Amino acid sequence: MAENYIDNTGLHVQNITEITEELTNAYKEIYGEDITVTSDTPDGQRIGIEAQAKADVLEYSKQVYNCFDVDMVRGVQQDRLYKINNVFRKNAKYTYVNVNVTVSQAVNLDGLDADEDSATGTGYTIVDSIGTNFILVNSVALTTPGTYTLEFRAQELGAVDVAPNTLTTMVTVVAGVSSVMNPEKQYITGNAQETDSAFNIRRNKSVSLAAQGFNDSLTAQLLAVDQVTTAVVYENTPDNTEIPQSALTSAIWCVVEGGLNSDIAKVIYANRTMGCAMVGNTTGTVTRPNGSVFTAYFDRPQAQSLYLNVTIKSRIGQIPDEDYIKSQLANLQFDIYQSVTSSDIVVAINNIDSSVYVVSCTLSNDGTTYASSVTPTTKDKYFTLIADNINITVAS
Repeated sequence: MAENYIDNTGLHVQNITEITEELTNAYKEIYGEDITVTSDTPDGQRIGIEAQAKADVLEYSKQVYNCFDVDMVRGVQQDRLYKINNVFRKNAKYTYVNVNVTVSQAVNLDGLDADEDSATGTGYTIVDSIGTNFILVNSVALTTPGTYTLEFRAQELGAVDVAPNTLTTMVTVVAGVSSVMNPEKQYITGNAQETDSAFNIRRNKSVSLAAQGFNDSLTAQLLAVDQVTTAVVYENTPDNTEIPQSALTSAIWCVVEGGLNSDIAKVIYANRTMGCAMVGNTTGTVTRPNGSVFTAYFDRPQAQSLYLNVTIKSRIGQIPDEDYIKSQLANLQFDIYQSVTSSDIVVAINNIDSSVYVVSCTLSNDGTTYASSVTPTTKDKYFTLIADNINITVAS
C-alpha cells in the first residue's frame, strides 16, 4: 500500500485510487470480506466521500509544501519566494506605434494621458487590418490643417506585429480627421506577462549571476536585462567548438531575444574578456569612459517551423475536438536550439485533453522527414508551432 512520505525529491502523497483501496480493505476488516462496497451501495458511497476528503487534504498539503520549494512553487507564492533571490516576474507590456494623422481643420483628440498603463483606459482609437485597436497616448489640440505624427498604444497587453500602412481605419469618428496611417511598424513590441514556468527557469539561471564561470554569468546577466525573454551564449575554446560560423579558438556568440541593443551591448562589454572575439550580425554600442566606442556583436534568434504528425484515440468513446487540441498545442513555446521529443508532445496533449491518449507521434523540422526527436537546424533558431502544421489522426 502506497504511503505518504518525504524524500529528496519532495513530498509524495497517495492518489484517490490508493486511498479508496486502503479504506475498502479497512472496511472489510471491520465488517467482513463479504461486505458490498460498490459505488451504488451506502458503504461504497461513504468510502468514496471519505477517500475524496482525504485526497483533497493531501493535495492541499502538497501544494503548501511546494510553496516552499523554489522548483515546484507556482503562482503568487512564486513571486513572493523568488524575491529572496532578487528575481521578479517580468510584467506584460504594451505595443507602441507612430501614426500619421491628417486633419483638415482644427481638432482636439483625447488620449490615454494618466491612464497610459491602464487596461481600461480610453481615448481616440484606430484599428489595423486584423482588428487590433490602438489608442492615442497623449491628448492633443491640432490647431491647423496638416499631417501630425502621433504615438498610439495597443489596447491589449502583449506583442502585436504591425505591418506598415495597415493602421488606416478610424474607430473613433472625429470631424476634421481625414486619414490615419502608420508609415512604419511598431517601435516598441509588447510582451505577455512571464509565465510560471518561464519565471522558474529564469530564476534557476539567475543564481549564476555571481558564479565564477564566464558563460553562466554572462547568460544570467543577459536574462536580467529588461524585456529579454531568452538568451544563450556559445563559446569557442581551443578544445571545444560551439560556434559553427567561426574558426576562431577564442570567441563568443550571444543569441538574445528581446531587450534593447544598447542594453545587451552593455552586458557583453562588462563581461567580455580581453582578446575575445564576438560573432553576430546585430550590433550595439557602448561609450567607454575614455570616449571611444565599443561595438558589441550578437544575434537575434530566428523562428523555425515545427511540424507534428499525431494519432490519438478517445478513452471514453467520444470524438475528440481536434481543433481545440491544435489551438492549445500552438501555445507551446520553445527555447533557443531546444530539441523537442515525441514525449514532450504526448505530455502536452495529456494535459490539454485527458480524455484522449496518443497512439503515435512524430516530429519534423522541415515538413518532410519525421522522427521521434528533432532539433533546430542551427543554434540560433527556436521552434514555433502553428495549428496548420499539426496533423491529427483519430484512430477508431
